[in-house]
Amino acid sequence: RKLRDEGVAVDLHLHGRIPPELGGETDLLQRSGLVLEGGVPHRQAADALSRYDYVLVLLSDLPNSKVVMSIKLPQYFLAGKPILALVPGSSAIADIVRGTGTGHVIATDGDWQTELAEFLRRRQKPLVERNEAEIEEFSWDRLSNRWVAAITGDAEALTTPAQAPVEA
Repeated sequence: RKLRDEGVAVDLHLHGRIPPELGGETDLLQRSGLVLEGGVPHRQAADALSRYDYVLVLLSDLPNSKVVMSIKLPQYFLAGKPILALVPGSSAIADIVRGTGTGHVIATDGDWQTELAEFLRRRQKPLVERNEAEIEEFSWDRLSNRWVAAITGDAEALTTPAQAPVEA
């Protein structure tokens, strides 16, 4: 709301389950620039995200944020829109966004409110070029076996470098 009050026309569209307690507040939220879109089927997520100028990643400064990648990043890469990452400056997501050239990192361990406001006022686009080879390293095909290994506790598979699937 503060940005809108300063004349920056920005809306934040949230996709996903809408908590019941917010159901009656949608008009007020929308006037403040917060649009609750509701759930989107997984197969349609990249398509839905492609309607926006940016996709947003928010991450708290927790111990695991230094090493954990958001499961949403592969979908965001597929959407092809610049990622605006409000994350700790030394986090896995910050490193991935910078390394893939897929967006702009605003470190939350600094004056992130001012930097975000300036970024949106200028309607800045990331100046880096997408690194498609690096993005491929985070594709679902490459990472799916590692996610399964993490869920099942297969330590050996987790220490083996991610492999692209073998074509039959």
